[in-house]
Amino acid sequence: MGSSVNSVKSLKQNFNKLCGAAQFYLAMSVVGLLMYVVNMFEHADKLKSTLSIVIHTIVALIWTCILNWICKMKYGKKIAWFLVFLPLLLFLILFAIVYNMIVSQNLSKGDLQGLIKQAKDDDEIEGLTSCGTKVDI
Repeated sequence: MGSSVNSVKSLKQNFNKLCGAAQFYLAMSVVGLLMYVVNMFEHADKLKSTLSIVIHTIVALIWTCILNWICKMKYGKKIAWFLVFLPLLLFLILFAIVYNMIVSQNLSKGDLQGLIKQAKDDDEIEGLTSCGTKVDI
């Protein structure tokens, strides 16, 4: 039990050595990973999910190290925070573009539902997955 307490203290000390952007990214990655593990139990293809967890963990650790390294440079903290929030910024820009397209085309709720249904029908014809569920042909 003493070794587990020491390893937790060591883990906490290593986490505290990271810059703020790297800490935030690592914390969000752990939350995302935990959510993925919880959802993994609902899916049948565990091997594929397990490989995804390993890849996600490796990428998160590498990206945390890169962010921490960037923080040590001149203006590095600002750059690191920008890189952490870049995906959110890009998502918001994409959302604004799609919203603008919907508004400028005067699409109604029924029009959008028809487009979604048409896309699902096209997926079923091509044998692709539809909204995360496997379509049997």
